[in-house]
Amino acid sequence: MSNSTLHAIHLDQCVPWEEALGGRPFPAWLEKDWDDVIRRIPADHKVYVAVTPTAMNRKEIAGQCGSREGNEKRPPREIRGARYDSETMKRAYLNYARRVVQRFNPTYVNIGIEISEMALRQPGTWPEFQALYMYTFDALKAEFPNLQIGVEFVLQSLLLPRVAELVKPAVEKSDYVGISFYPYGTEAGVKFGAPALPAGRNQWNQPLDWLRKYTDKPIAICETGYTSKYRRLRNAKVDLHGDEVVQAEFLKDLFRVAQRDNYLFIIWFIAIDYEKLRNKIPVGEAKDIWINTGLFDSEVRPKPAWKEWLAFLEAQRGALDGVQPVAVRPRETTRVDQGRSGGFKISFETEKDLFHPSAGGRLTLEMQADLRVNAMRWDITYKKDWALCDKEIPAGVLEGIRTVRFSIRSSRKDAVLLRVDEKGGETYYTLVPADSNWREVTYGLDAFTLAEGKKGNGRLDPDLVDRIWFGDGAGEDGAKGSRVVWISPIVFGAAVKSGNPKRGSINRAKAALLTKLSHGSGQPAGNTMLGSCSGVGCPDSDRDYFTITGTPKKR
Repeated sequence: MSNSTLHAIHLDQCVPWEEALGGRPFPAWLEKDWDDVIRRIPADHKVYVAVTPTAMNRKEIAGQCGSREGNEKRPPREIRGARYDSETMKRAYLNYARRVVQRFNPTYVNIGIEISEMALRQPGTWPEFQALYMYTFDALKAEFPNLQIGVEFVLQSLLLPRVAELVKPAVEKSDYVGISFYPYGTEAGVKFGAPALPAGRNQWNQPLDWLRKYTDKPIAICETGYTSKYRRLRNAKVDLHGDEVVQAEFLKDLFRVAQRDNYLFIIWFIAIDYEKLRNKIPVGEAKDIWINTGLFDSEVRPKPAWKEWLAFLEAQRGALDGVQPVAVRPRETTRVDQGRSGGFKISFETEKDLFHPSAGGRLTLEMQADLRVNAMRWDITYKKDWALCDKEIPAGVLEGIRTVRFSIRSSRKDAVLLRVDEKGGETYYTLVPADSNWREVTYGLDAFTLAEGKKGNGRLDPDLVDRIWFGDGAGEDGAKGSRVVWISPIVFGAAVKSGNPKRGSINRAKAALLTKLSHGSGQPAGNTMLGSCSGVGCPDSDRDYFTITGTPKKR
């Protein structure tokens, strides 16, 4: 991971259509797989996630995830016969993409893998997908305004004028243009109707030069590679030409163009040749397409291209001399770190650490890739009442405390109420703004207001606090549907930090009603990032370079 800065997650298998349509949990094996992926994301890496509604042929609708991994089924009836632009498909795919974004919290998301193949081979269906893409883009952008949303095209297919013209509206809509480019596979592209690539180094240089003339949108190489051995796909009658020298030349030229054209990132898809695994991969000869595209051979010996990788990485690091690197959040592993003058922390490491929800709520642990810690996930189903969750803390542990700090995000833009109860009966609250992006908030004691109808000295005494609450009163105001709120570990500190965040807009009279409730009621130009289904990045840049680690591509 030290040789990359971008973590790529490629979800190019089945889609849990039934669960996405019904708002139900995804299959347990899929959730576990996602948890495992999140745990492997380095703390200092940005995240790229690719999803698609299509099967591997980029024409048909993806299959339905079964109850076990690998047990893919036909899509449900509502999806199976639907157009890509149908209301059913729009709802299901948006729900799926939204949950992917919520789980992995990526900087970049690709919502159409190699989708130019549809425009190339089945152009009549393209307008359907384009409508689905536009709809999903707008909905995700409204919920996650900082998310960079794009779609991925096979560069060789995009070179065909009719394809380039057909997909141009989607290109112009996107935050970035994603590219899949394996130039050694030119013969395979020709069989599907794409133009042949020229010989020699023009095989990749000419298409890359054309790409920047075609669009001024930011460019991201979402997947690429070059074979270091000749392979013959006998059934397809396709020859894959390449050797270690040509592989290194391709990578060197790609880096040069990336700097010139200011690419967002490059993902080298296969880090290590997988010849030793070949007989265990049950997908026919297609597995041979990428088998020798690693920067290391099957014995994990570096190829010449690896030197190009390291040389580029060092050049990037040298360009950043004197630049303050981005701070990386340390992973928090201690559940409670308490001391009467040194602070008190509530971490979420086991289910016992979670708050207790009121009716209609559910609390779970969920690893957050961006924060690199477990957060408390609060699923709320709105009813005609407040949604609450609370946690009792030992009396006296907050003695000397002056601030409370945590991070929060939400699937719905609205404030959340934070309330603390004193042992003697006084209740104080403040309002915490929350939206789709993580925000760290710090409140001093002066930010808390005494709840109406409560008598006492009117001063929040932290040493008397014995219960902490979070609340959402939108249900009582008539809100329908559901909401998800994520809350990071909560740190109570002795030092006062300046600059409390702007408060939310929950009605204060409504907030006061909580006093009646108890638990159980109601980048600079020229910088790019590196990755191999993982990248080289620039710490001060919002661009991610080439990665050399990550989630393996499944074909």
